[in-house]
Amino acid sequence: MVNPKQTKHFARMMLVITKTDKVDAQLIALDGEKMQPAPYRMLPQNIQGLNQQKTLLVQLKKQLTNVSSGFI
Repeated sequence: MVNPKQTKHFARMMLVITKTDKVDAQLIALDGEKMQPAPYRMLPQNIQGLNQQKTLLVQLKKQLTNVSSGFI
């Protein structure tokens, strides 16, 4: 899996302004060939679950702040 921003910056570096599927495919292949990105590794499921719980907690705290401030 490749970060799209990384590929976009690579295209800029290569001074490519044409935007077609064929050119995009060639740039993605060239980017992978030249830059040798490290393989993407997913976080373990327990860490993913903790991250989701953290996000939920932050959202709930924002809602609580809004309710107590009278914004809702």
